Amino acid sequence: MRPAAYRGFASQGTNEALRYLACLVLLVSIPTFLYIYIDMSAGVQKLAEQIKTGWPDFKLAQGQLRVYSVMPMVINNGDGSLTVIDTTGRAYSTILHDYPTASYIITRDQIFQRRTGQARVVDFKMTRQITFTKQTLVYCLDHFTWLGVLMIIFGFPFLYLFKILEAAAAAVVALLVGMAARARLNYEQAFRISLYALTVPFIVQGAQKALWPGCPYPGLVFYSVLFIYLVIGVIGATRSRILL
Repeated sequence: MRPAAYRGFASQGTNEALRYLACLVLLVSIPTFLYIYIDMSAGVQKLAEQIKTGWPDFKLAQGQLRVYSVMPMVINNGDGSLTVIDTTGRAYSTILHDYPTASYIITRDQIFQRRTGQARVVDFKMTRQITFTKQTLVYCLDHFTWLGVLMIIFGFPFLYLFKILEAAAAAVVALLVGMAARARLNYEQAFRISLYALTVPFIVQGAQKALWPGCPYPGLVFYSVLFIYLVIGVIGATRSRILL
């Protein structure tokens, strides 16, 4: 976006700027959501078949996992790593000692995940109020089409709200840039500039998710481009008499 285009943004109404953001989120997010959905569909169908034919019956209730099979279960992930399921009560550290190449260790209480030198633990206590079975999981995967549609419908307002919050935070940066540029910029003007400054970063973010989903530092790319356009926006707006 050209710096000169920001001359009128700071003096426009906030509602107009918010409508612009809504159109931007709609135009960028729907193609991105559709791409993610299409990309995931084949994998979901394959996973559903694997679960139906290869997974034992299980039940997750009151924060405890019960698997109706001989323990431990060792599953080859196909990439040189293993998934180990052991609900006998052994701690995941003990299981990891026996299976050092395990990427996932599922106990009756937790899931231990180790990838690219990092480790995290998901505790089943968070699901105390949920009862989940193999049949439930298969049902959800079989109805992934409807879940994908709901994801697109309900994903838009959440993404729109998140972008407003991003613009609110970016407006503080715009104020600091404005102080350095000796512009008499108030927060409302900085907020409107930030809403428009999100245009190119958001488009770049959508393209990156579609074309390079494995980008190692997507946040760094997004916020670097956003900062550049905040500077461009403030400099362009200072050329207006309103901010001089």
